[in-house]
This record gives sequence, C-alpha cells and structure tokens, in this order.
Amino acid sequence: MKVLMIISHFWPQMAGAEVFAKNISEYLVKKGHRVDILTGRWKKEWKMQEKIKGVRIIRVKPWLNFRPFKTIGIFFPLFSKALHLTKVRNYDLVHVHIFPASIVGALVKRETPLIVTVQGGDIGDYSENFGMFSPFLRLIISQALKKAEVVHAVSYDLEKSLKKMGVKRIKVIPNGVNTKIFKKRNKKKTKTKLQIPSSKFVIVSHSRLTFKNGLDLLIKAVAKIKEKSNILVFLIGEGYLRNRLEKLMHRTDLCNQIKFLGYKRQEEIAEYLAASDVFVRPSRQEGFGIAFLESMAVGLSVIGTRVGGIPDFVIHKKNGLLIAPENIKELTKAIKLLKKNKNLRKKLGKNARKMVLKKYAWPKICQQIENLYKGLGQF
Repeated sequence: MKVLMIISHFWPQMAGAEVFAKNISEYLVKKGHRVDILTGRWKKEWKMQEKIKGVRIIRVKPWLNFRPFKTIGIFFPLFSKALHLTKVRNYDLVHVHIFPASIVGALVKRETPLIVTVQGGDIGDYSENFGMFSPFLRLIISQALKKAEVVHAVSYDLEKSLKKMGVKRIKVIPNGVNTKIFKKRNKKKTKTKLQIPSSKFVIVSHSRLTFKNGLDLLIKAVAKIKEKSNILVFLIGEGYLRNRLEKLMHRTDLCNQIKFLGYKRQEEIAEYLAASDVFVRPSRQEGFGIAFLESMAVGLSVIGTRVGGIPDFVIHKKNGLLIAPENIKELTKAIKLLKKNKNLRKKLGKNARKMVLKKYAWPKICQQIENLYKGLGQF
C-alpha cells in the first residue's frame, strides 16, 4: 500500500500529533508499506526531501513563518504540493493529520480514500488556536471532515464533538507511548545524573506553555502550600505564555521552587519524569493528553483534570487523581496528598504503568491504525 500523510509540522519539530504520525509511518514501512510525509520546511537548514527509517519526508517552504500567520503561510504550499503528488504518485490512501492538513486533504480528494486524524484543538474547539474566527473555521472544518471515508479521533470526548459537527464515520483509536523510552528507571541514580537533590519532592509537567494547559494554575497551587521549601517544579516545554508564567513565578515568590527547562527531546523528558514524584497538568482543555500516558509509562503518579480525553485513561484514585478544571483549591489538596503519602504515589504509579503497557504501547496502537486502513470498505 502506498500512503501519503500530510501534516503541517513534523520531525525534528515534534509534539503529540507529530509523534503519532512518526510512529504510525515507521510501523507501516516495517510492515512493507510505502509512506511519504508532506510537511512544512520551517527552518532553512532542514532538507527539502530526505528518507528516515524508510519514510520519505517531503518539505515545502511556508509563505509566512511567524505567529499568528503560520497556518495561512503553510496552507497553500501544502495544497499545491499535495495536488501534484496525488496526481503523479498513484497513492492508495491519503492520511492527513490535524488542521490545516484536514482542509488540504478534503480539497485534493478525488477517488483516493481519505482518512483524517483529529487530536483536539484542531476542529475549532480551542479559542486560543482560532480566536474570533473559531465559529467560521469550525464550519469549514466540519465540511472538510465529511469528505473523509473515516475521521479518526484519539478520544471519546472528541468523538462526541465530531458527532455534534455532523460527522458520521468516526473511529476512536488513542495515542500511544514509546515504552522503550518511557520506562521505569532507578530514581536515585536518575536524580543524581540530573543533579537534583535527593531531599526534593519533584513535580514535573511537560507541555506547550499555553493557556489551555493551565500551568498558571499549577504555579498558584504551589504558592498556596505552606511547607514548600523542599518542593521543586520542572516545567518542560516552550510557548507563548512563558514570559507571563515567569512573571507569575516572581510575583508568587517561587523562584527557588520552579525551573523552566525549555524544549527537551523525548529521551531527556523520560529522564526528568523518572526523577520526579508526580506529573501535574491542570488542563482547561485536552484532546487526549499523551504527556499523561508517557508519565504513567514511567510509573509516575499523575494529577489531571476531568476534561477532554484525560478521563479515558486516568481513573481517579486507581491510577491517578482527577480534579475539576480551574479549581486551585482541589489542585493544592491533591498535590499535598501525594506529597505526604508515598505509598499512594507508588500504588497509583504501579497501576498506571500496568495499564499503559496493556493498552497503549505503540505496536498495539499502530496495529489498530493498519487495521483501519484495511477495513475502509466498511465505512
């Protein structure tokens, strides 16, 4: 089978959707399929075309490469190249990932079957992504999704949103975790390697520094804890709210407790998770929440909110703690509980890892996607 995948960002600029596309494409190549990935060339040092682990990556230069015009800047180059590729390469399937590739896929669709993967925040549901244009873009996106043979959603919450948009052919398959990278490690040795004092209670969060991820709530919750001299918070990731979050850190007098680590590779993230005591992301919105699964795969206890796809896999008091969104009081209470109760942390982390290995390892997820490809005729 010859597959064209379209996604606006890809390796080496990786986040949730990009990790998903990378793992699926590499798995398909190993199974004997041919995969081309059409994406943006966001840095001039990136090659226009290269092959990595058997996957051909084709990059196009965006017309505009600065926020907030990146979407417009990449849309037309992707569309033009996709139109050309689908005419000359005779693909058996086109699989597009998130907005704006979802629109591109619908516009270039002819007889070739189309699958669209949505991850959350890409169907007009995140105001921070679409702003005042959200209702208009939501209408356009809904029409584009209806052209697909099937829309793949990564959570049941997303499935509900898609049904409200009038999409009928939906398949729910979750994101996966690389359990070879995100695995249990010796905490003491990992702390020593990262030069983290053994006496510290370590909270970690890795995500884009955006409003929807609620890291301002985490900072405010830590500020409310009286005995916080031995607390250390690692915030991994970059985003447009970094300056604002740093100012909040100074206002709450938490400069000794909070460390902004910036962007880290997956291998580095896995080490920080292994050296930590709890993962916290008080999301306001969440399509799925792959960072939770990565933390759980390491055997880490997690605190999340009852939004989006998080309740699909975080079961309150069994493999993690769930709180109401925007509730700093509940968040503070949950952090204090896990800080005080080491046995509870171990129990939650053990159950979390067991669940991830059983249901969310990449080979299991990739097999489901391949089966989806093969079963397109049933939709």
